[in-house]
Amino acid sequence: MDYFINAGVIAAMVILTILFLKQGWNTGLLMLLNAVLACILARVEPLAALGYAAGGIFSVSTLRIVAILYFIMVIEKIMRKSGMIRGMADSLKKLVRNNRLAAGLMPMVIGMLPSPGGARFSCPLVDEVTQASKNQPVDRAYVNYWFRHVWHDGFLLYPGIILASTLLQMPLAVFFLHLLPFMLFSFLIGSLLGLSRLKHEPIDSGLSWFESLKGFLVAMAPVLYVIGMYIILSFIPVISTFALETAVISVIPVLFIRTRQTRKDFIDLFIKSFPVKLTVIILGVMVFKEVLIQSGIMNSIIGLMENLHVPSRVVFFILPLAAALLSGLAVSYVSVSFPVLISLGLAVSNPWVIIATFMAGFIGVMSTPLHLCAVATAYYFNAPVGRVLSRIILSELIMVVPVALILWLV
Repeated sequence: MDYFINAGVIAAMVILTILFLKQGWNTGLLMLLNAVLACILARVEPLAALGYAAGGIFSVSTLRIVAILYFIMVIEKIMRKSGMIRGMADSLKKLVRNNRLAAGLMPMVIGMLPSPGGARFSCPLVDEVTQASKNQPVDRAYVNYWFRHVWHDGFLLYPGIILASTLLQMPLAVFFLHLLPFMLFSFLIGSLLGLSRLKHEPIDSGLSWFESLKGFLVAMAPVLYVIGMYIILSFIPVISTFALETAVISVIPVLFIRTRQTRKDFIDLFIKSFPVKLTVIILGVMVFKEVLIQSGIMNSIIGLMENLHVPSRVVFFILPLAAALLSGLAVSYVSVSFPVLISLGLAVSNPWVIIATFMAGFIGVMSTPLHLCAVATAYYFNAPVGRVLSRIILSELIMVVPVALILWLV
């Protein structure tokens, strides 16, 4: 009976969270409220609840996310102040001769980097490219968030796909190649529901294609440096765990020297770049996730599926989806659901079913307010989180169609 109660509580939390977000509630405070409610319903002792909260706030994952976002904002402020972001946006628009396409390509390039909350990195770039659509915050936020994740966390550097391929003993390159059709379909969905809504901006370029490419690469150098350095450091065992942080931090002194910042500029940037509001949101989300995991509520979904004897292909869709909605991370839904699904018959002998299962989880990742990229993007563009997520959920319902067909027919 507890399985049904806990599963009902989880479903109610997800629905109410989305409804309250549409009313403009602060995401971080709403997640903290959810955490308190979860502790009450799960009959968690007060001291244990405080322990879960402390674990969520002071975990390495939380501190890493706050640190990475902080240093990304430092980089952004330097690049914006020096004109590098505007130069990057102008060069890309002139290179592709289309401001809408440029708006989609910017977050796609940044999306190659597996940064927690990484959509925040591409926000100022999309902002510059879509100045003609300044009065369309939801559309701009949608484009940034959607195209940042066109890779579906399936690019070769992402921990989610690495873990999935390892658990299933499926070569990483094979996994990635099977995901490509979904990536292309995702690009099409985003173009129809996002890029087409942006205002077309006439582009008058007297530069040649080569000159535009050169200008773009020069302005893009700090971002390309971070991506390249991350890849290199990932292969060095001693520091591979903190490869991303090292890559992000190491580019800051180079930027300061290149843009000739003064000592006063240095101090001001580091003080003003700390994301206070975003940090509150991150802490709320991480505390809620910790409570769900430690209290055992997350396991209720698995127990419910087993008790109801749900057909395995239905479980292949529901379990990763539910785990993703409650975690907001690909690596989390893979680690929670895939070991169970493997025991139910998920195997490398049917790669398209594996990909459909992976995509079922990613649909949940994109649709949950626990995904920090959604919150960070909406916050940057001053767009209501609920309205942005509503558009995303509509888009993901389209993505459900091929996923469901594969699980049903293959």
